[in-house]
Amino acid sequence: MNICNYNCLPEKTQTCCVKTKVIKLIQKTNFAKSEVDLFEMQPTGYSPLHSHKRQHTILVLEGEGIIFDGEKNTPIHVDDVVYIIANEQHQLKTIGKKPLKFLCVTYH
Repeated sequence: MNICNYNCLPEKTQTCCVKTKVIKLIQKTNFAKSEVDLFEMQPTGYSPLHSHKRQHTILVLEGEGIIFDGEKNTPIHVDDVVYIIANEQHQLKTIGKKPLKFLCVTYH
């Protein structure tokens, strides 16, 4: 067993998101078939409209935001779970004055 406060983990220095800190909590290995990242998207922060080859799931921990699918904006709030299928376009944006904090699980 290993216990670590996530604030001690290194941030990704290269990320596609604006005003966003990303911390890798679990990396894909021969044993772990998923990755888990913690995103802290500051007010006015956002990701570009993009898609991935892999399915992923987002769990909103704090704040409020919207997710844009290329056609419409859908609000997201604390405790919402967002399932994004492979190759589905999406963009996340923070709304309000608090950061949008969420976990992102990517399946390999």
